[in-house]
Amino acid sequence: LICAKVGSWSGEQSEIKLAKAKLPGTKTHAGEMPRQALSRLIKKDLEALGPIVEGRPEVEIEQAPSESYGVTTKYVRTIFTAHAASETQADVYCPCPEQCQHEILQHVELFSVSRDAA
Repeated sequence: LICAKVGSWSGEQSEIKLAKAKLPGTKTHAGEMPRQALSRLIKKDLEALGPIVEGRPEVEIEQAPSESYGVTTKYVRTIFTAHAASETQADVYCPCPEQCQHEILQHVELFSVSRDAA
């Protein structure tokens, strides 16, 4: 199971706004450790999958010009690997309303849907 954001639902305009595919992630808050940021991300966006984090995280360090100021900036990325706890927990509710008939959703199976809310 690979989780990637490929767009966002605009309820106001009843449409899907496509985005560049992106893996789940977050920035660390001031004084926050990477595992604390991971816990926050899981609670906010991934809890329905029941992710189990595997092994040690990988750390990538990159120096590049910042998009905002153009000065050389050091970026540190901590990459965690996880898997869904079980197939039954991987069944998630589709946040797109039932009446959503967007052509992308008709041709691509983005996720399985469980309608049994027990």
